[in-house]
Amino acid sequence: MTYPTVQPVGLEKLTDSTGSVTPTLRVNAGGAAAGQSLKTYVGTQSVAAGATITLETVTPGKTFYITDIYVGSNTGTVFPVTIQAGATPIFQGFCKGDTGPISLMGIETQPTAPSGSVVQLVLGTAVATTCAFLISGYEQ
Repeated sequence: MTYPTVQPVGLEKLTDSTGSVTPTLRVNAGGAAAGQSLKTYVGTQSVAAGATITLETVTPGKTFYITDIYVGSNTGTVFPVTIQAGATPIFQGFCKGDTGPISLMGIETQPTAPSGSVVQLVLGTAVATTCAFLISGYEQ
């Protein structure tokens, strides 16, 4: 019995190094759409006494959508992590650097900060340690 060749949607036929035609899935989120500004905040911070880091003030008329959050540290001590828009927490979690960093890439239900709000990363106390962070997303 002969079956027809079907090309799945979203796949392209490409030739590999042997000359064989193989389907390959290609995914690319691309750059910012019209009206979007991509934002990325990275750094390291001592949390021996806790810390509050101002990331940005959201542009008037826009909303900041957080798509990726990473917080890691060099300690086994658990400390709280909050991202807030003004005084309102929009993300809360806990980091334990040796076994439980916060690693949320490609968040589907994105924390958002409204127009004009000050977005801050608030790190709790973990004696004699440093944390590394990455917060990224886009304004639209």
